[in-house]
Amino acid sequence: MLIFTRTKVFSHLPNRNWKTSRRYVVLGMDETSVAIIKLGELDIKNRRQYWQEGLRMIQAYFAKPEIQHIHFDKNHFWISIGIGRNREFFRKLKNRA
Repeated sequence: MLIFTRTKVFSHLPNRNWKTSRRYVVLGMDETSVAIIKLGELDIKNRRQYWQEGLRMIQAYFAKPEIQHIHFDKNHFWISIGIGRNREFFRKLKNRA
């Protein structure tokens, strides 16, 4: 699950109790997509339950700013993952506020 606020993106993998957040800024947008740059450290919840060396590798990878392009299609959106050959699709949910 991905949740976007005005300044942060939160990810949650319920089956692993994996929760992260990271700041972002919008770089630009058009009718069907938005480009963001993720900044700062990846905040990982429940750090103690994970392999510490693996967490250090993840932190090193996410320490650099990362540009991400989010594509919208009706009630869904998708992002490229890895080196861009794969996509992950999400279903948009109504605002909980």
